[in-house]
Parts: sequence; C-alpha cells; structure tokens
Amino acid sequence: MQQGVRSRMNGVDVRELIDALRRGDDNVRLHAAAALGQHRDQESVELLIKALSDESSDVRCYVIDALGEIGDLRAIEPLLRVITTSGDGSFAAEAIIDALLRIGEPAVGPLISILESGPSDLQPYAADLLGILGYKRAGATLTTAAKNGDPAVRKAAVYALSRMSTS
Repeated sequence: MQQGVRSRMNGVDVRELIDALRRGDDNVRLHAAAALGQHRDQESVELLIKALSDESSDVRCYVIDALGEIGDLRAIEPLLRVITTSGDGSFAAEAIIDALLRIGEPAVGPLISILESGPSDLQPYAADLLGILGYKRAGATLTTAAKNGDPAVRKAAVYALSRMSTS
C-alpha cells in the first residue's frame, strides 16, 4: 500500500492520530486511541503498548480496547503486565479480558507460552484467560500447570480446567 494511502484511512490521517496520542490532553489521547483501534492500525501497536502506562486511567482503558480491536499478538504480554501492575484493579482486568477475548484463538498460543515458561507473575493470569477462552488445545498445558510448584498457578490452572469442562 502506498504511504499516502496508508496514512489516510476513511479520511483520517493516522499520523495525526498517533501524534495526538503522544501529545494531546487526556480527552484527545483517549479519542486518538479509540480511533486507532477502530481503524485497526497495526503501525500504532507499539505506541499503544507504551500508552498502557498513560497517567490517565481513562486513556489506559481506551488503549486496552484499541489493542483488543487491533488484535496484534504483540499486545498480549503487555496487557497481562497491566493486570499485575495497574492500580486500576478489576476494571482494568475486565477490560483486558475483553480485549483478549476479541483477539480470540490467536491469543491461545502466546498465553500457553506464558503459562509454560513466561514470567511467573503472569502465569496465573495466563491460566485464567485460557480457561475463559476455553480452547481445548490448552488442556494439556493447563493439566501440567495444575502440578506447578507455585500455588497461585496451580489454583488458576485447576479453575481454568474446571471452566473448560463445563463449557
């Protein structure tokens, strides 16, 4: 696709949206994030990932939603990291779960990798999300994780397996 065509989608200049996400006030940043998500602009994923640490919780929520709309697998681990570090509590967790559900089946492989060998603080969340997503191909990994030395991982894996068996 030509640069001029790529930078303008449906009359919207993506470069202006990216600039607004970097420099605008809270209201401008959250609308820029929403627009980038609606346009599913792959080129903005890295900037959106950085914006997960925006000072405004409202902007962070729109960024999470935009990353879910875009569906880029690079966002999975940073989204999980927000759950463990955000002061936004369950609100952020619900938004992240919704974003990952929109990514859907492509998220399963990266979540399995995190559960098998990713950062230990993210492994329980990966197990929970695998249970929510309910893809049976995660069953063997969750069964192994149910024997993990970390009680939080074991508990999350067992719960995920129970969710999968009832779905």
